Amino acid sequence: MEKKYMKRFESYQRSLCALSEAGERDMSDSFVLSGTFISGSPKEVLKQAFQEDLIEDPTWLEMLSVRNALAHDYDEATIKERCRDIQGRYLDLFLAFESRVCSILDADA
Repeated sequence: MEKKYMKRFESYQRSLCALSEAGERDMSDSFVLSGTFISGSPKEVLKQAFQEDLIEDPTWLEMLSVRNALAHDYDEATIKERCRDIQGRYLDLFLAFESRVCSILDADA
């Protein structure tokens, strides 16, 4: 795998670790989930990830809607609720994605 994609995946893994720990943090503490594995708009990234069998659960589309809403929502209560949703409902999908990519990397090694 190309070095730039490995760096992006490593960034994804660091962000996933921060997200996993977010439930233990004070909600006033901020963290940033950043990094993409495929370049393009979020919708294009999801479409390509589905085509490449990196993801398969349609809940990813729901996450995209939440992401889009959060990009324009500055209501603290809504943001906190969505952060809880991300941790409670979507974290397993992020972990599954990490596992899928790791298995691909192991197969390539």
